[in-house]
Amino acid sequence: MKKTVSILAMLLVVISAMAQTSLQGVVTSADGGQPIEDVKVTLAGQNISTTTNQKGEFTLTYLEAIEEEVIFEAEGYLTDIQLVVLEEGQFNDMGTISLKEDIQREMQDEILLTLSESALNDDEGKSQQMASGSSASIDVFNSTTSYAWSSARYRGRGYDQTAESYYINGVNFTSAERGTFNYSALGGLNDATRNREVVNGIEANNFTFGGLGQATNYMMEATRYAQGWKVGIGATNRNYKGVVRATYSSGLLDNGWAFAAQIAFRGTPYINKKGFIGEGINYYSLGYFFSAEKQWGTRHKLNIITFGAPTTRGQSAAVTQEVYDLTNQYNPTQWGWNNYNPYWGYRNGEVRNSRIVHSYDPTVVLGYNFKIDNHQLLHVALGGHYSYYSNSALNFYNAPDPRPDYYRNLPSFLWDNQIAANGNFIDKDMNGKALGQGFYDAQGNFVGASIDKTTYMRMYNDWTSRNSQVTQIDWDAIYYANNANNINNPNGSARYIQERRHNDIGEMMASATYQNTQFDHLKMIAGLELKESVGRHYKTIDDLLGGRQWIDIDPFAERDI
Repeated sequence: MKKTVSILAMLLVVISAMAQTSLQGVVTSADGGQPIEDVKVTLAGQNISTTTNQKGEFTLTYLEAIEEEVIFEAEGYLTDIQLVVLEEGQFNDMGTISLKEDIQREMQDEILLTLSESALNDDEGKSQQMASGSSASIDVFNSTTSYAWSSARYRGRGYDQTAESYYINGVNFTSAERGTFNYSALGGLNDATRNREVVNGIEANNFTFGGLGQATNYMMEATRYAQGWKVGIGATNRNYKGVVRATYSSGLLDNGWAFAAQIAFRGTPYINKKGFIGEGINYYSLGYFFSAEKQWGTRHKLNIITFGAPTTRGQSAAVTQEVYDLTNQYNPTQWGWNNYNPYWGYRNGEVRNSRIVHSYDPTVVLGYNFKIDNHQLLHVALGGHYSYYSNSALNFYNAPDPRPDYYRNLPSFLWDNQIAANGNFIDKDMNGKALGQGFYDAQGNFVGASIDKTTYMRMYNDWTSRNSQVTQIDWDAIYYANNANNINNPNGSARYIQERRHNDIGEMMASATYQNTQFDHLKMIAGLELKESVGRHYKTIDDLLGGRQWIDIDPFAERDI
C-alpha cells in the first residue's frame, strides 16, 4: 500500500511539472563571466518579474505560452531586452545572458562624487550641495539629468537636496544637522557604491517612508559584489590628477562567509600655474571599504561594513572681475579659465596654501536579516559615524588684512575717478597743476584729493606682472610682523595666526523593517527609525606663524565697545 501511495505521488509531481510553462536562465557579466545577483527579470507581456539569486539564476513558473519580451535590469549594467517564444508545458531555458557594464555610470559616479567634494568650499563646512540626480538609476530621466545636467546643479522638481534622503543598508545617513548626505565619506569608492536602489517621492519601497525628493539606499553587503579582483588607474582634470583603485570580492564561501574590500588613492601635488581648478591647490585622499557577511542556512544573515576617506585638499576662492582682468586669467587664449587663487603664496620658495581642508568620516554599519518564513522578513541595522571636518584660514589682530585681493590692496581703491573716459590717466588738473593736492575730472568738475600716478601705476604693474609679493599671500611679511611684535611686545598677542575651524558631527542610527507578502495582491512593510546627533563647532590654533601666543579678541566687538 505504501509503495502505491509513493508511486501515485511521484506521478502527480511529474504530471504537474510537465503541465507547467516556465522560463529559466543564468545572468552573468560580459567582461568576466561572473554571476550577477539581484538582476530584475521582467516579462513585459505578462507583467511578471523576479530577481536572480547569488549564482545569477532565475526561474519563472506558471506562465502563458506566448511570445515574450524579457527585460534584464541591473544596477551598473546596461539594460538588455530579448525575445523568447514560450512553449506550452515546457521548461524554456534561455541559457546564459551576458550583461555589459555601464561605462557611463562609472563616469556618472566619478563626476557626482567629485562635485560633492568640490562643493565643500565654505568656511563652516555646511554647504555640501550637489546635483539632486546623485541617485541616478535605471530610470531614463534621472540617469540623463544626473549626468548631463550635474554641472548645472540640476534639482529634480526644484526641490533642494535637503528634501532627499540617503540610506546605507537600510540605515538613514542623512545628516540631522546639515540635512544632506556627506559624500566626501565615499571619496573614490565607486565600486563600493555601485549597488543601490532608488525611489522617487512616496513610491512603495523596502527601506524608507518616502518623501518629497528621491530616496537612495546603498546596498553594501559582501555577497552583492562580483567575485574576483578589479584593479584600475585613471587620470582626470578635476580636483586630483590621478587615481588608483583595487577591489576584491570573495563571493560566498563554503563556510557561509563572504568578504569584499576596496581601496582607492587619489592625489595631485601643488599646482603653481595653470591649475585645473585654481592655483596653489593640492589634493590627497585615501578611501577604504570593507564588508563581511555571514550566513547561517537560508534564514539568517549578519553583515558588517566600514568605510572612510581621509582627505586633505587645498581650496580656491572666487574673486572679482577686476582681479581676473589684472591677472589676465580671463584670456581664453592664454589660460582658458579663471584660475587665479589668492589663498596661497611662497614660503621658503615653496607653495603654501592658507586654506587647507581636512575631512574624515569613519563609518560602521551592522545589519541582521531574519527570514521568518517564505513570506516574512525582518531586517535590523545599527549604524554610526563621526564626521571630522575642518578648514584652516588666516586670522589677524591689529594688523593689515593679509588677503591680496582685499579691496584696499587693489588699484581700483586708488582711482578716485582719476581715469578719463578715453582711458587715459589724469595726472594734471584743468590749470596744469600736478595732481596729489586736488584735481578736476575730464568734465571740469572738482573731485578732490587723490593718490599720485606713480603709486597707482606701481600697484597696477605689480598685479599685471603677477608680482607674488602683491598678488599672493606674503608669508615672509607675516612672519616678519610676528617676529617684530615678539620684540616690541613680548607679552602681547600675535599679529597673525593660521586657525583651524572645526565642524564635527557624531551620529548613531538604528532602523528596523518588517515585510509580509503572505496576503494576495498585498505587500505590507512596516519600519522604525531612530537617530541621535551631536554637533561640535570650535576653533584651534593651526600655526602661530612665529608668534608666541594668541589672545582671541574680536576686533569688531572691541571697536563697538
